[in-house]
Amino acid sequence: MKQWIIFILAVSSSFCAAQEMNRTAPDYESIKTLIAQDDEHNYQKLLSRFQDADSTLTKEEYDLLYFGQYFQPDYHPYKTYNTELIKLYRENNIEEFIKQGEESLRKNPFDLRLNCCLMIAYEDLGDEINFDRVSRKFYAMVEAIGMSGDGNSSKTGFHVMNVSDEYVVLNILGFDSKSQRVVDSCDYHELEENDIDLKGIYFDVSKIFEASNKLFK
Repeated sequence: MKQWIIFILAVSSSFCAAQEMNRTAPDYESIKTLIAQDDEHNYQKLLSRFQDADSTLTKEEYDLLYFGQYFQPDYHPYKTYNTELIKLYRENNIEEFIKQGEESLRKNPFDLRLNCCLMIAYEDLGDEINFDRVSRKFYAMVEAIGMSGDGNSSKTGFHVMNVSDEYVVLNILGFDSKSQRVVDSCDYHELEENDIDLKGIYFDVSKIFEASNKLFK
């Protein structure tokens, strides 16, 4: 697990460093316009490059991909990998988990939890090439979230596109959620006791709310 631990420490450090940088909430209208154009920012073109783990994708393009999923017809705010995959992972059936996990990612490429589990699985097999491939995408998505706010208030919450992403971020940062409640357009997680005495973190779920309302109309 050495490579995995080093990776998580690097992601956590980068995520925390982003807190001190210029954080900007996603401009969803601008994203919608950009990804609809038939140029290098076209969503399907970016998605194809993402699926191929194109190392030339920029931070801005990863932002378009992660937040731009909201505007795709197949976007579902609560979509995550299925119970059969969870069973395979818990039973340590690594090779079959990887096979089915990769198939699932073709349908739901931004599932942070599944990407995270696949990284661990590839490390367990000593497959550095695929570990690097998956971790590059995972890192970029986490960075997109980390630069979207500071998590300190309901006005500056980290923007997420799936509720399960909140728990992935909390785990990376080493926090456990004590309770969760809705505050304005955010999920607020009250945290268990921690070394820095942080009381809670806000995640902006406004787009999740909007998508949910559309689903039930």
